[in-house]
Order: sequence, then structure tokens, then C-alpha cells
Amino acid sequence: MEEKREATDATVGAMSDAAEAPEGQGSDSGPAECASSPRKKGSSKKAALASVLALVLILVAAALGYQTLGAGGQAATDQTSGSALSSSSATDSEDESDPFGASSGSSASSSGFGALGDRNSTVYDVDGNAVQVADLPKGRVCVINYWATWCPQCVDEFPDLARIYQAYGDRVSFVFLDSTDGQRETTGKVRDFLDKGGYDVPVYYDSHMNFGTDYQIEYLPTTFIVDADGAIVAASVGRVDPAALTSRLDQLLG
Repeated sequence: MEEKREATDATVGAMSDAAEAPEGQGSDSGPAECASSPRKKGSSKKAALASVLALVLILVAAALGYQTLGAGGQAATDQTSGSALSSSSATDSEDESDPFGASSGSSASSSGFGALGDRNSTVYDVDGNAVQVADLPKGRVCVINYWATWCPQCVDEFPDLARIYQAYGDRVSFVFLDSTDGQRETTGKVRDFLDKGGYDVPVYYDSHMNFGTDYQIEYLPTTFIVDADGAIVAASVGRVDPAALTSRLDQLLG
């Protein structure tokens, strides 16, 4: 009887230790930020199991809900919102009645976006030369499309934007500004994409993420419209509606 009691006590002790022992590290959840919450030690096996299940649900929700321009994202940057695009969301422009905010007016003060010169970001041309974004419109109405080859909506809308660029010729300046982080997106990938599609468009590289940071861009693609005075008068987040874009350009061109 004494030997049986000792064996039983040892088994109970092992179960108690297993219930209260710290769990091992889980699998990497991907993006930089990961939702987590403190776990309570259970006094029983049931409490420990419940806490484990709760943690798993939190990690799954975080993995599904978090999108970033870094390693795991579909079309979002890891900068937080807080400036011109703070109220924007990652929705297709086709679903919005006024994707370029035609009612917002034609001045920087009325649109709230400011002017390119306010945050004169440095980007790079195809030869690696540093250029200032504020110099790119050359005194004309300008379209700045912020994109990347890994972004499905960017790829889908690119033929439309290329056709519009060709149609407006010298009347409108176009800046296809690639979000080039040097890892997920490289100049080599961009060149391959352009060559494969036969695109002959003016491409620039945000190699140090200056533009993306200056304007705290959250989602790709993001398209800005700039008037001839350099004021950002409208912006669209998500795939561009070609009709809405051309309508807004015609309005600015008079």
C-alpha cells in the first residue's frame, strides 16, 4: 500500500508540474508586431489548457488581421497613420463614388494634402541619380503612383495607368514611384516587370523609403494628383478607376 501511495503521489506531482510549466516558444507569426497578452498560471491542467487555447486564438487573429509592407503584408506599409492619408482605407477606388476627391477643391489648403515642396522627398531615377520629388512635375499637372511589383492591385492597374500616360503625353507628368526596400522589392524586379510588360514609362525608386515615410503611406497602390502649382489636390488608395482619374485630370487641365 505504501509503494502504491508513493507512485500515486509521484504521478499527481508530475501532472501538476506539467500544467504549471512554461510553454515553449510558438512559431514565428511573421510581421514585426504581434498581438499578445499575459498568461495566467492555472492551478489545474484545465486552466493551463484554456490559457494555451486563448493564446493560440490571439496569435491566429493577429496573423490574419495584420498586413505590412514588410515580409508578410499584402499591400500595406508598417508606418502608422497620421498625416494626409490618415483617414484612408485599403479599398478599391472602383467602389468609391469620388475616389479622387473632386469635391475637395483644387488647392493644397482645401484638400489638406499640402504641396510636394512641403516634404520634398529624395528619390532616385533609373540611373541611380538622386532627384527631388517636387521637381518632377515640371510645372505641369502630375500623377504620382506609389507602387510595387509584389502588390496585386498595383500590377492589375499598371496597364491602365500606362495607357493614360501615353494618351496625355506632355500635358501631364507621370511619376511611377516604386517602393523599393531592397529586399522584397528591388530595382532588378522592377526592370524585369517593365521589360516583360513592354512598359515605357517614367519610373523612379523610393530606395530609402523617403517618400513613403514622409507621406506615411499605409497602402499600395496609392495615387496622388498634383496640380500645376505643385499642390497635392487628391489621392486614391487602392486600384485606380481609369475614368475617375481621367475625369479629374481633364478638370485640372481645363
